[in-house]
Amino acid sequence: MKEFFILFLALGLWSCGTQEVQKSPAQPKEVSSYTIEIQRAVTVYDTFSAAAYPIRELQVALDSLARNSNAALLKSDTEELIIRVQELENRPDPLPLADTGMRSRLKLLRTYLLQFKGALEDQEAVEAAFDLVNEANNSLLVYWNGLVN
Repeated sequence: MKEFFILFLALGLWSCGTQEVQKSPAQPKEVSSYTIEIQRAVTVYDTFSAAAYPIRELQVALDSLARNSNAALLKSDTEELIIRVQELENRPDPLPLADTGMRSRLKLLRTYLLQFKGALEDQEAVEAAFDLVNEANNSLLVYWNGLVN
């Protein structure tokens, strides 16, 4: 029993050696501006009034988002745009916005805007995240143009 106790004590003392201090990774530099641009494959046909069919207003909001290069402004404008798209998703009328295909494309756009917002906060792959926003927006416009024509 003594041998076991001595062995246990020796192993305990041996494991109490100095530990290597891990250095924390260097803080990434704060990126203060990004260059993003809207790449529309089609133009929106808004043959109805802008008050009843706010797709053109959504495009204007996307354009104003792309004009910002300041990271803080991009975050706040993206949050406002996410709220606007969610309101369009939940809007009971008019008929083209109540279409399930239209709602699914709006939901996809909102999802990619949320990913873009996350990329801005993490400061990683911001341009790639905005490319997904462009793809979702183009899909939305193509579907919208098919509905109104």
